[in-house]
Amino acid sequence: MKLSLFSPFAKLLIFIGLIFLFMGMFSVLFPLVFLYLSGEDVTQLLQPNTMVQNWAFLCNMQLWTSICVFLAPSLLAAYWFSEGKVGRYLFSNRIPLLSPCLMSIVLLLAITPMISLIGEWNYQLRLPDALSGMEAWMRRQEDAAQEVVNQILNVESSIDWLFVLLVLAVSAGITEEFLFRGVMQRLFLEKFKRVHLAVWITAFIFSAIHLQFFGFFPRLLLGALCGYLLVWSGNIWIPVLVHTLNNAIYVATEYVIKQGWTTTEAMEMELSWGNLVFALAGLAVFVLVARQFKNRQQVPYRQTVQAATAKSIFEKMMSEELNRTSSDEK
Repeated sequence: MKLSLFSPFAKLLIFIGLIFLFMGMFSVLFPLVFLYLSGEDVTQLLQPNTMVQNWAFLCNMQLWTSICVFLAPSLLAAYWFSEGKVGRYLFSNRIPLLSPCLMSIVLLLAITPMISLIGEWNYQLRLPDALSGMEAWMRRQEDAAQEVVNQILNVESSIDWLFVLLVLAVSAGITEEFLFRGVMQRLFLEKFKRVHLAVWITAFIFSAIHLQFFGFFPRLLLGALCGYLLVWSGNIWIPVLVHTLNNAIYVATEYVIKQGWTTTEAMEMELSWGNLVFALAGLAVFVLVARQFKNRQQVPYRQTVQAATAKSIFEKMMSEELNRTSSDEK
């Protein structure tokens, strides 16, 4: 039977299996290939502390993880589930118009102050004493993930900063959106038939998979924004643009701090009444622009996904009926 005729739940299991398969192959092959090409000493490089301090290893691992573990399974799943119509399945077969691109940028900039405030609140969260062990583990995971990011950002030359921008912004923006919004959100919509549920479940998984629990809620909101942008625009390149720009702003901020043009304290959004008013004003702009964006919807995302699902169900029924008729004749 064609994979396009499988149930949404079966497709989701196949997709998750693909991700773990590619992840397993990558975790074995990448260190070997890197060692072969770089000529590094295997006994030194494979030490945990050495890995974290090796800038080239971390950057290349981040880049190729995005390509091999996120992008490759997404393209393969889209090919299987659509019988070769990858661009149509991922909503990536059209170049977006300038208007939705500009509106999506405005939406990101308008909601950023509120996301920053929520991020500050999230970072200061404390679990009950009974869960102190869990909180300590979560803090260690947060610190370990941040240490990797800090090491990647620990560069001086402009060329290295451009490579970091490629790794943390462009590559992550494209590959993560193809995986989470392009395939996963679509499968959840096929399964539950509800757009909001599909968007928020996908955003939850998107945030949780980063294992940075004290940045969970701002990343959840960013994931939801990207999900709704795909729903409203019917074009995967709109959330790719927003995701890439969001990460690029982070990289650029770290660059100007590194150059001494500003300080970390000056760039932080403290919890204060003034900042809350500013964030609420941005939220008001976000709501107004979001309404305009939704009203200008170019491709009916939900209807397109549901129509494709209905077609698959019909084809499956016809296939079963033909098989039953053929069996009866025999």
